[in-house]
Amino acid sequence: MVRLEMNLKPTLVEILNKPTTLSSEKYVSLLCVSEGSRPPAQLTWFKNNRKFKRGKVNITY
Repeated sequence: MVRLEMNLKPTLVEILNKPTTLSSEKYVSLLCVSEGSRPPAQLTWFKNNRKFKRGKVNITY
C-alpha cells in the first residue's frame, strides 16, 4: 500500500472585519481566517517588516 500526503496552500485567506477607516488613538481588532490548506495554515501578522508576537498588540504613534 502507498500513502500519499499532500501539502496544499490555502484556497482562501481573508480579513473578516476590515475597517473602512482608521483613526489615531482608537483601537482596531483584526481577524484573519484561512481555509482549504493542508496542514492548517499558520497565520502571522507583520507591520513594517516586523512580526507581531502572539496575543494582543498595542501600537501607539
